[in-house]
Amino acid sequence: MISFVEKRKTFFIISLVLVLLAPLGMIANGAAGKGAMNYSLEFSGGTSTNVTFNEDMTIEQIDADVVPVVEGITGDGNVQSTKVVGTNQVVIKTRSLSLDEREALNQALVEKFGVDEDLISAESISATISGEMRKDAIVAVIVATICMLL
Repeated sequence: MISFVEKRKTFFIISLVLVLLAPLGMIANGAAGKGAMNYSLEFSGGTSTNVTFNEDMTIEQIDADVVPVVEGITGDGNVQSTKVVGTNQVVIKTRSLSLDEREALNQALVEKFGVDEDLISAESISATISGEMRKDAIVAVIVATICMLL
């Protein structure tokens, strides 16, 4: 048994230290060039590439085979892949890609997986939508924090 009431001063100190370390972590993350909050692709925008493969792949196969190819071309480890249920289609989200990077990605998918180039489409994830999502997420966190404190 842990007697939380008897050890409340210790737990208050631990909580205070953790609360004070959070802003320091945000400052360190911002200094590293990632931004204070290190938003994911849904919040920062990027490129969404839809690929229809010739065979049905599991998410494990996609993560093991396709994602490393995408990471090699983009030079970014933040690649999100989603399989569309009931189809051979996979949605790959990456940071914003230039036209040359998109073409290189398309060529790599055609060469390594035999995908028909006509079945590859790419679109940009709008920064406007991302900004709205970011604002909504921050408001939701603030409201949830206030409700928990009450």
